[in-house]
Amino acid sequence: MTNQLVRMLSTGRNGTKFMARLFADQGYLAFHEGLYLGEPIIALHHYLGWLGDKWKAGDSIHYEANSRFSRPYRREVQRLLKGRESQPNNHAGRVVVHSDHRFTAASPLVLREFADHDIAIKHLILIRNPLRTIHAMHIVEGEARAGLREYRIRPQSFYSAKGVLAAAQIWANTYRMIADHVSQFGEELFYILQLEEFSNQAESAKAVFDFLELPFDDARYSAFTQQALTKPLRNAKQETERNSDLFRDPNYVIPESELNQIGAEIQDVLERFGRNWEADLADYKQFHAREKGQLGLT
Repeated sequence: MTNQLVRMLSTGRNGTKFMARLFADQGYLAFHEGLYLGEPIIALHHYLGWLGDKWKAGDSIHYEANSRFSRPYRREVQRLLKGRESQPNNHAGRVVVHSDHRFTAASPLVLREFADHDIAIKHLILIRNPLRTIHAMHIVEGEARAGLREYRIRPQSFYSAKGVLAAAQIWANTYRMIADHVSQFGEELFYILQLEEFSNQAESAKAVFDFLELPFDDARYSAFTQQALTKPLRNAKQETERNSDLFRDPNYVIPESELNQIGAEIQDVLERFGRNWEADLADYKQFHAREKGQLGLT
């Protein structure tokens, strides 16, 4: 088995923390955030936003940028792998898993940086009901604060609308960019992970690990998911994969008129990634009543 970096691509608000913890429970070196040891976080957001803007503009520099940005990232992954060289038969020790969605726009740079260093890279494209993700993005990021723009960690060219419609545009453009990366680098490096199936079906989870060519302990998976998914929901922000999207504003629901606009905006992406708009719309409408009840808000 070769050394491997498993990267997760998404908009965020898609279970990235849950995924890091699940892989860690399986025995792998898994990071949600905190792996990159290069630029300060503000510079990181600026540079990754710039890469996204270059993609949106159709600028070839998105794929061809000659940058040292990803060098400290590669060196840290190498350091982590080297630390486990004393366990040559431990497959889990030859894998680093990174679920930080902020690096999604950097996929071309990262693939080029790792190409000559004997570390294979595979990607999991995380996706769930887009309305839940868009709702969460809007609630968490869609308010300008202290003179800073809303959605300030996102590429500015990814949205032109305001509020929740801006979140929908960001969602759609992020997944369009990911689809373009798949076309550029080959489908064999990418796997579309439907979060609802992965977190509830052992067969779906095993298929993901088969794609990664990694051992999978289905008993540990079942125990972890049962514990994680049956924890009480929180109505305040805590370090738990069971944060509710409703905790910041339990009364907010995307208005019907904006739901129609969102459907039109993201339809091409839904088709590309195998989502059904009518099913996702129905699930979103049921979701609020169900989770408000669990949070004791009704």
